[in-house]
Amino acid sequence: MPKLIIDGIEIDVLEGTNVLEAAKKVGITIPHFCYHPALGSVGACRLCAMKFLEGPVKGVQVSCMIKAADGMVVSTTDGEAARLRRMVIEWLMVNHPHDCPVCDEGGMCLLQDYTVAGGHSIRRYRGKKRTYQSQYLGGFIAQEMNRCIQCYRCTRFYNEYAGGDDFGPMGIASKVFFGRHEEGWLQSVFSGNLADVCPTGVFTDKTYRFKSRLWDLERAPSICPHCSLGCNVIAGGRYREFLRVEARENPDVNGWFICDRGRFGYGFANHPERPRKPKADGDAMGFDGALDEVTDILSETIAAHGTHSVSFMGSPRASLETNYVLKTVADVFGSQNVCYSPDPARERKDRLAASRMKPGLARSLRGVEFSDFIIAAGIDPVNEAPMLALMMRQAARRGSRVIVIDPRPVEMPLEFTHIPCAPAGLADILAEVLKSEIGCAKSPTIIVGMDVGDGALIDAAYGEAARFRDAGLDAGLMFVMDGPNSYGNALLAGDGPDFEVILEGIERGRIKTLVVAESDPLGRYPDSGRVCEAFGLLDALIVMDYLPTETVRAARVVLPSTACAEGDGVFVNNEGRAQVFAKAYSAGIPVNAMGPGLHPPREFHAEVPGAAMPAWLMLREVACRMRPDCLPFSTAAGVRHYMAGEDPMWGVLTTLDPESGGAVLPAETGYNPPEPPVEFELAASGLTLVAACQTFGTEEISSYSDKLNPVSPEPYVIIQTGDAAGLGITAGTRVLVTCGETSFACGLRVSDKMASGVAVAPRLPGLPVAWMAGKTVKIVPA
Repeated sequence: MPKLIIDGIEIDVLEGTNVLEAAKKVGITIPHFCYHPALGSVGACRLCAMKFLEGPVKGVQVSCMIKAADGMVVSTTDGEAARLRRMVIEWLMVNHPHDCPVCDEGGMCLLQDYTVAGGHSIRRYRGKKRTYQSQYLGGFIAQEMNRCIQCYRCTRFYNEYAGGDDFGPMGIASKVFFGRHEEGWLQSVFSGNLADVCPTGVFTDKTYRFKSRLWDLERAPSICPHCSLGCNVIAGGRYREFLRVEARENPDVNGWFICDRGRFGYGFANHPERPRKPKADGDAMGFDGALDEVTDILSETIAAHGTHSVSFMGSPRASLETNYVLKTVADVFGSQNVCYSPDPARERKDRLAASRMKPGLARSLRGVEFSDFIIAAGIDPVNEAPMLALMMRQAARRGSRVIVIDPRPVEMPLEFTHIPCAPAGLADILAEVLKSEIGCAKSPTIIVGMDVGDGALIDAAYGEAARFRDAGLDAGLMFVMDGPNSYGNALLAGDGPDFEVILEGIERGRIKTLVVAESDPLGRYPDSGRVCEAFGLLDALIVMDYLPTETVRAARVVLPSTACAEGDGVFVNNEGRAQVFAKAYSAGIPVNAMGPGLHPPREFHAEVPGAAMPAWLMLREVACRMRPDCLPFSTAAGVRHYMAGEDPMWGVLTTLDPESGGAVLPAETGYNPPEPPVEFELAASGLTLVAACQTFGTEEISSYSDKLNPVSPEPYVIIQTGDAAGLGITAGTRVLVTCGETSFACGLRVSDKMASGVAVAPRLPGLPVAWMAGKTVKIVPA
């Protein structure tokens, strides 16, 4: 390990560490623009100059380009280096428009900070400034090119790191323009990271434009709720309105970046139809009255029909605390009717996957980046878990071979081999490919999706990964699950019932009251008609949620709950990593939605308009009303300590905080979960429908975000080119997709990069695609 001295401080660093990074390790901040830990060094800005006094390098040098070496003595305060840094700032400010008062980057602008820190305050230049005409880049990113300092961070991220090809530098010398050949939406699903990597105000979050200054935001570390990867983010709100999501570094999960769904999908919290007041039979009331109503309903149901007449339902988007308290409350009432997802087939696969995830076998998201062989089966990474595709790209850049086995026309921003395969053959093809292709790999990773894969694929992937691990390879296994807390729910569910069992209980009259915590069975169960008929048989449907779902609309009692940015809790990601998210701002009706008659307030009181409660707290309050002091906790941290006291598996939860990076649960499950059903039938005539996720428009929470409406796709079905020719239809034709008595109309797309015999349609809200999934469909011109 090289040993060097920086400003009189001796430090040992890892081989390959540059001097700028070494200075940071001892708390010395060196101004820099072009350097970024994830993007590396290019020496474009020259602002990180230091004076090298002793060692193999001498004189003023750009520190990001110099590797630390033994014997180096470096000064960051040397007059010659400081003078150069001041000159660099002045050069950069020559063409800058000095528009800080109206710039959205104000308060988090490196150029602003380093200009002040470097002592540059006198503008000597009196000539004409270089000016540009900024481009329209879509609804996510705003461009103000006149603020550019040519650090090249944007293009290094967009082109090199993320693999985008519709954006880049154009021009020469100091007249370089960073943009597109023509105006239009940026095509990369990681485009929002331009707002984070840009050190000035050239690229800013357009959805946050002119909403608030950084110092006015209430911000807190949080976890992205839009898939199972558990990317770390910073949530920001003001005046009870969710305003912004930024990427937060976690070296074990998402690194420095997030996808656009995670960044711009926050609009659900501000939805105009979001439940804001407790209601019973359509009448608004206070929380105490609503909780008393729920208590009366449960008491009457249990007295009349017994404890098993009450059922409870959680979801993958609910926090670990909510789902645990849900189960605990059921135990208090003596009910075993608890399930954790409105999609029983998907939940069974998640449970099976969690039961196969033995300690040491789970591959972290960042671990994928350092794999030398990656094979993914039954998954479309960009659409199901976009950050997985970004990490697979980094592995490919390092020389890893990437193979994807999937019936859909998979596209990713990297070089990979796609093997189109019908869903029923995924497990066999996976085994065959691994036998012939793994070669000399030392760190292979097997990735399986739950959308198309079945139980056989899950077991095949586990068996192969365990075999490689036993052979001495650093093999890893990753299952991409349904939601942010699917893994945690699998541990809670064990071999208990799923929603199919609960639904049958309702239909047979055994279950009379259903309590739903942040779940939407009417909107997410494949056969919504069946659920609607079953709910008509209930005496009472009680729903706690922050989304305006179909289930909320059908409920007898509605209790508004907090979204993840409005409270604290834990999500357990697909790796089994428990991570804490913190409260950023208080829940309630945003000030700008209250209208001129309510703000500023004419009457003053402590009550927050439209206040909400965490779902776990409402469940606890109901339980304690029926059996006082039965649940001895009143905070989310208290729930976690209670869990640790009940089961040592949860002990690690008591050591976590929102900035700890999380910890993998030491959970080796010993249960045998229900076997997932066979989902795909072989089509004798017609095509087998595959219901597909899309980056935008199909994920439950973000589908309520107005920010993503412009990029959510219109309904379509895509089939193989040969199948289209056989049916005598062409791309662009309006077609009718039919299964039995059910059908929907959409546009037709064709591709020669997908399996024959299947049709792929996105799971868009309002379409019966989920019900048709796995069944034989016919496609005819509409």
